[in-house]
Amino acid sequence: EVYAAIVRDLSVSAYDAQLAAPKPYTSRHLAEGLENLVFICPECGARDSFTSAADTAECRECSHRIKYDEYGMLSGTRFDTVRALSDWQKERVAYDAASGAEYTAESASLFSIDTEHNVTPVCTGKVRLNATELSVGDFCVSTDEIKGFSMRGKRALLFSANKSYYEIIPDEGYNSLKFYLFYEACRVAREQERKE
Repeated sequence: EVYAAIVRDLSVSAYDAQLAAPKPYTSRHLAEGLENLVFICPECGARDSFTSAADTAECRECSHRIKYDEYGMLSGTRFDTVRALSDWQKERVAYDAASGAEYTAESASLFSIDTEHNVTPVCTGKVRLNATELSVGDFCVSTDEIKGFSMRGKRALLFSANKSYYEIIPDEGYNSLKFYLFYEACRVAREQERKE
C-alpha cells in the first residue's frame, strides 16, 4: 500500500493537475530564468537567443515573444506548456545529434577538481561539443573517454575523463542544459551504432 501511494504521488503531472483545477500563481517575474530551460527558439531555430523579464521571454534573433501566464501556460507560441516546448526541444537536439551538428558557446571556463575537492583553473575559451569530442579552449577530450556527464545548478557541467574530474562554466548568456541534452543524445546514438 505504501509503495503504491509513493508511486502514485511521484507520477502526478503538475500540468495535468493545473489543467484539471487551475490555480493562479501571481508574480511579477513569472518568465524570468526561462532561458535556462529554453535554448532553441521555436520560431527561427536560433540557439542561446532568449532573454527574459517579467512574464515574457524574447528571442534576440527574431524578436519572437513567449508569454508565461499565472497558470503556467504559454502564449505567443504553438506550445501551450513549457513541458511541450521542452519535449520539442529534446526532439530537435536528438535530430542535431543524428545530423552531426556541433553545439558551442563562445566563452567558458574549465576547472579540474581533485579528490579533495580542490578546484584549479585549467583554461578559458570556446566550448565545442560534437559526437566525437568536447573542447574548451586548448583542452580537448574524446567523448568516448568522458564518463558521468552531468549538470550542477543552472550553469555548471561536470564530467570525468581519464581519471580526472572537470567542471565547465559557460559565460552568462549561454545555456548549459543544451550541452547536457546534446551529449546524452550523442551517447545514445553511439550506443545504437555499436549495437548494429
